[in-house]
Amino acid sequence: MNVRAFTVVVAIMLLGSACSDPQAYPGTTIATAAPSSTTTIAVAPTNATTTTLAPDPIRVVVIGDFGTGSSEQYAVASLIEAMAADDPIAALVTTGDNFYRDDIELIWLDPYGWVDETGVPIHAAWGNHDIETRPRIELVAKHLRPPYRWYASELGEATLVVIDSNQVENEDQLAWLEETLAASEGLIIVSFHHPAFACGHHGSTGSVIETGVPLFEEYGVDLVLNGHEHSYERFGIDGVTYLVTGGSGQKLRDIRTCPAGTPASFSWDDDRHHFVLLEIGTDEIDVTTIAVGGTILDRRVITDR
Repeated sequence: MNVRAFTVVVAIMLLGSACSDPQAYPGTTIATAAPSSTTTIAVAPTNATTTTLAPDPIRVVVIGDFGTGSSEQYAVASLIEAMAADDPIAALVTTGDNFYRDDIELIWLDPYGWVDETGVPIHAAWGNHDIETRPRIELVAKHLRPPYRWYASELGEATLVVIDSNQVENEDQLAWLEETLAASEGLIIVSFHHPAFACGHHGSTGSVIETGVPLFEEYGVDLVLNGHEHSYERFGIDGVTYLVTGGSGQKLRDIRTCPAGTPASFSWDDDRHHFVLLEIGTDEIDVTTIAVGGTILDRRVITDR
């Protein structure tokens, strides 16, 4: 276990659409995590050489299916806040279904107001419940501030690509996705709501498998983040790791027997609310899934493809 991961564990132990324009949101701005800088050290005195050090990994938290106002949502938020106070996080990524209700105090400002206060950038994906009502669309746009329905941001040494799986077959989005993936170098993370592969209440999403999965494989995507299922699962296929993380507040649902043809599930849990911690380095992502109470549900190191 590296020092940063050990710090996370110790800190935890100490704690005991529908929109008329489907793409643009006027008045919002693109929120990106501050890029990690490369440190240069000059070794003196004569014939000095320059050594370039790799930037330290950045820490990013991922939550999904959380905005309910439940005690479980508050427990997850409190755990993340305490962890971030011990070692700051560079960004908060969501996998959608951010808000199930329109009471912004209950579902966001009370449990996650500290995110705005500390200036942590938010990279939110749109879930199906986020677009159920016009007021909810406006709340997501105002408080989570996704600049568009699909967009890309830098997370340290990785590129984060966020798409809207409510309209996964949208031709403009697919063209943008392929262009963006083709131009990305190094680590690539893709985030959206409806999972490519899942064995829960909803199951795998055929339209994502048909339109998205071939692009993820072709362009070397390293990690795909999804929600929608109120549980945790990790799959791997053709070098791509798929995480289903939709247990950050909503009532959990049982995972069922995977249908024939579903990739092997390497890890799963449907009993505990959780979040995911990403430690993103130059060429690898250390993924740790942490449940309320501090239990580590899963851990995986993903190397740049």
